[in-house]
Amino acid sequence: MHSSCILISVYFQNSISELSLAIDSVINADWTRSNYTILVYVDGPISAKFDSYLKSIPNCQITYGNENRGLSFGLHHLTSNNKMYDFYFRMDSDDISLPDRFIKQIKFLECNPHINVLGGSIVEFRNADYKSGFQRTYPLEHGQILDSFHKGSQIAHVTACFRNSFFRNVNYNPFNKINEDLELWYDSIKAGIIFSNLPDILVYVRTSPSFFKRRGLKKAINEFLFMVKITHITNSGFKSYMFPLCRLIFRLLPTQLTSLLYKCKIRNSLLIKK
Repeated sequence: MHSSCILISVYFQNSISELSLAIDSVINADWTRSNYTILVYVDGPISAKFDSYLKSIPNCQITYGNENRGLSFGLHHLTSNNKMYDFYFRMDSDDISLPDRFIKQIKFLECNPHINVLGGSIVEFRNADYKSGFQRTYPLEHGQILDSFHKGSQIAHVTACFRNSFFRNVNYNPFNKINEDLELWYDSIKAGIIFSNLPDILVYVRTSPSFFKRRGLKKAINEFLFMVKITHITNSGFKSYMFPLCRLIFRLLPTQLTSLLYKCKIRNSLLIKK
């Protein structure tokens, strides 16, 4: 029997009802091949009601931060202080994991011991009918993933499952408050980490109007710089540098237009090389 943990960071603006759906999707999942613990990092002060809910979650270990330090700090703290698990699953506080997500990833990693990080497909949704959202898929094999990284992140961070050995070589930068996943993938590529994706949908990912409003100039430039560095170390070729530039322009468009283009199937086919 394996031991697994789910890494979740929360702060005062998170919705308790949305978090409850996320937690329920973990509790009700198939855990026949592993024990599990939900590791929650509380990023700054929260209400008594929020705290009471967290303390009611079974198999949950809570770590409290005195001030808001950002997602990357919380994840770094959790992984640095909990080194005993075989598998580490990422999940946001408002996402919904499918019932067979965890067992599928565990089985795949059992059969493929050379894989360090395993992701999968997602469905992005806005309303309560999360099953009718927009599906986003990614390349499956390590070589395909590296060949496509200049187009954008090829591992959906919220679907990632990490082996214990991953965090011996790479970890989240606790001082980075934006694009923490891109920095993690950049460091992973440099360290020779082996990636893979499942074709299956693993997580329903919640988006909202604020999802696009959070993508400001600072975040766009930071993303551009990381994408240029990733393009360089993956030896993607001179023409590949057009993609980080196009992404930068895309990020600077008005929010309404960005929202429409984000769901465009043409965009998805351009950014994902299967």
